[in-house]
Amino acid sequence: MSRGNTGSAPLYQFCCSVCLEVLKDPVTIPCGHSYCLDCIEDYWNRPKQKGQYSCPQCRQSVQKMKEAEKELRFAIRYIKVSLMCT
Repeated sequence: MSRGNTGSAPLYQFCCSVCLEVLKDPVTIPCGHSYCLDCIEDYWNRPKQKGQYSCPQCRQSVQKMKEAEKELRFAIRYIKVSLMCT
């Protein structure tokens, strides 16, 4: 039996490409890629990255953005609650 489209987003959209787990304290950087807060901070704190921030996937230069991080955390919490209620 074929499973139809349930309208939900693919799970890989909620996975961190650094640790390959479901996003924990997710942040989205300006290029649009999302990571666990700890994963992106660990990546940016490596000696090779010191003082220069770039996306682990596309290598686009980025600046740390605290407000964007807060907005994404709120959005992800909303999505999680919505998914649990359906």
